[in-house]
Amino acid sequence: MLLVALFYAPTALLVETYPTPAPWVTCASECPGNAFMVIAHEPSVIAQFGNPVRELLTIGFLAVVIGRLGHRIRAATRLGRRTLTPVLVAAMAWALALGAGLAVRRAWPGSALMDGAFWLIALTVPAMAVAFLIGLTRWWVYVGASLRRLAARLRAPLAPDELRGALADAFEDPSLEIVYRRAGGWVDGDGQAVATPAPGSGRCLTEVGDADRTVGALIYDAALQYERAFSDAAASCAAVALEGHRLAADTDLLLREVHESRARIAAGADNERRRIERDIHEGAQQRLLSLRIRLGLVAGLDPAAAARTVALRELANELDAAIADVRSLARGTYPYVLTERGVAAALAIAAADAPVPTTVVAEPGRRYAAEIENAVYFCCVEAMQNAAKHAGPGATVHITVAERDDSVRFDVHDDGAGFDLGAVPVDAGLTNIRDRIAAVRGRVTIECVPGHGTRLSATVPLDPTT
Repeated sequence: MLLVALFYAPTALLVETYPTPAPWVTCASECPGNAFMVIAHEPSVIAQFGNPVRELLTIGFLAVVIGRLGHRIRAATRLGRRTLTPVLVAAMAWALALGAGLAVRRAWPGSALMDGAFWLIALTVPAMAVAFLIGLTRWWVYVGASLRRLAARLRAPLAPDELRGALADAFEDPSLEIVYRRAGGWVDGDGQAVATPAPGSGRCLTEVGDADRTVGALIYDAALQYERAFSDAAASCAAVALEGHRLAADTDLLLREVHESRARIAAGADNERRRIERDIHEGAQQRLLSLRIRLGLVAGLDPAAAARTVALRELANELDAAIADVRSLARGTYPYVLTERGVAAALAIAAADAPVPTTVVAEPGRRYAAEIENAVYFCCVEAMQNAAKHAGPGATVHITVAERDDSVRFDVHDDGAGFDLGAVPVDAGLTNIRDRIAAVRGRVTIECVPGHGTRLSATVPLDPTT
């Protein structure tokens, strides 16, 4: 602009004729004079000083333009050079031809060489349009080939790292990254923070969403920024792959929880068998052995002796105690009353035998599916046992079982000492409760405040498919 303002615009009012702009527009000897000339004759300083300096500066300026265009080609990314190179090379050719034409006109005015130079300048203008078309064609071919390569890679499910490689290879952008939103920023697959590309950095970021949720983002060459085919295909593939990876991770977590639950169930079954064996050996078996020995002693007494009568009464008491041990053992294994009369009656008997005062509020005679009754009963018994261990002396337990909104809800609340749930590791009892309720598609919540007791609540759907 400065060159035009200082050396071209002022001379438009001082020269008698303008230079011929192109070979096909020359008017030879019949060219009209300069209608904008403000003086009678053209000053000699223009031809002797102004024109040479102006053309020399123009040639220098064009040389700078050629250098800048070449630097832009070298600095462009591989994708950028795909479309820029034909256009910039044509522009460089035009600048070189224009500079050469000015030099030839100064050195050999009116020669055939000057006509050839101006024909070359004239042809470089449509050549730039052709170069632009070539650049667009190369880009369209590149996009089509990239989409075909990407489709071939997507025939099998891809992990996030494999997806990054597939997109980078398909679109020939090795710097392409897949990042994830964390705490207001972005991180890569290794959890390292990634900065958002700055304007003019040659990189851009596009978020990848699934419905109204952002699952990640792509950082890639800015040459692809306005290519809808890339953004649509890459975003769709990334969303599907990332969502599939998330679902696979959730499935792995669920499978791990299932395996852990199975291991806990197996361990619980083994512990229960050991408990039954211990209770039989130390309880009922010992009593029966004692009865056998004492029966042998009684058999040796005189049938008419009073001592025999007393011994028989004591044996009857021992027999009652043995029967009570067997009943207690049976209730601990699987209460017969739960099968025959339902969860309300079974909990009432368990509350009567509980080591802490316990009240039960449940609808008598109401029956549910066997798996639901088992889960509710054994979870309530487990909660009572936990209260007996941890609630402290003088605590009481209140159990409520009710049907609400197509679900069975039960609450086990004690008024004991309570504890800080976050500071105490989860014991096997609570884990068993969670496993049992999860097996019937229920939900468990535990509320515990130091000094205000503990409340365990669970909801089990009556329809197992919900």
